[in-house]
Amino acid sequence: MINVNELNACFARKNLSKSECARICGVSPKTFYNWIEKRAMPTDKAEILISALGIQNPTPIFFDGKLPTK
Repeated sequence: MINVNELNACFARKNLSKSECARICGVSPKTFYNWIEKRAMPTDKAEILISALGIQNPTPIFFDGKLPTK
């Protein structure tokens, strides 16, 4: 589960919008927004963001320890 607040803070620190991050990941903004809403994204796309955003410790952002709810 993605910690959306922490991920949004990373976007802000790099002055990037979600649409720009979608472009970096090679997907449409709609797809990217869906990932954020569902708090999950493919590992390969998370790795792209980790690199692009310069995230040193991705664990608390991309695995927040909470189980998904239906």
